[in-house]
Order: sequence, then C-alpha cells, then structure tokens
Amino acid sequence: MPGCAPDPEQTAADGQMGCIMKLYREWQLSGDRAFLEKYWPACKSALSYVWKEKGWDGNRDGVDKSFRITSKPGKWFWSNGSAWGTVTITEQSAVIEVLEGHLLLESFTCGERACKKRIHLDAGQEGRFVF
Repeated sequence: MPGCAPDPEQTAADGQMGCIMKLYREWQLSGDRAFLEKYWPACKSALSYVWKEKGWDGNRDGVDKSFRITSKPGKWFWSNGSAWGTVTITEQSAVIEVLEGHLLLESFTCGERACKKRIHLDAGQEGRFVF
C-alpha cells in the first residue's frame, strides 16, 4: 500500500494497522472496487504479519499488548487505543500511569531495554519497570 513500509525492520504496529484502516476508509468513501482489488493483496499480507503467532496481535483480538517508548528521560504522553496516560522515564526505571481506560501489557520496551512482564492497569493505577 502506498506509504506503508514492507520491511519488517521498519514497521510499527500503529503504522501497520493505520495503513489497513486507511485502505478501508478510502474504499468506504469512494466505493471504488478496482482500488480495493489493487491493494487488497498487500492489505492481506500486512494483516498476516500482524496476526502471525507471537506477533503484535497473535490472538487476533485487536489489542496491542506491547508498549514501546523512547529511553530519553522525562515524562511522556502515550495512547494505545484502549487507554492513555503518562510514562516517566529515568535512568533506573519507567513508571506508566494510566489516566483513562485500561492497559493490558505482556511486554515493555524502553529504548534498548526490554521487559516481558504481564501487567493490567486501570485508570488511576501505575506500574513500575526497574532496569
């Protein structure tokens, strides 16, 4: 699809799914079946990458359970479609605060530091990852 990176090393879950949503939106607005047929094979390929076992959405529930953010110290805003809040990064830790919604994570990545830890946070709760 135009503007969508085919290289797995250059992909991101929000971008990958965003391209799929753009294709759907354009088809819904235009009704152009030829447009849809032209890009449908690439769309299916993108979905198969997202839905592969142990992929971003291996269970196909539409919820990304991974969290990736910069390692630059500071307080940052985040949103994943089902929740939003802040994350405070220091050299020693990251604290995720959920301001609205609920967050279910299976992995957290801060720069080069990664942590596999299942965590469920609701609005008003915070989770701490120590590096």
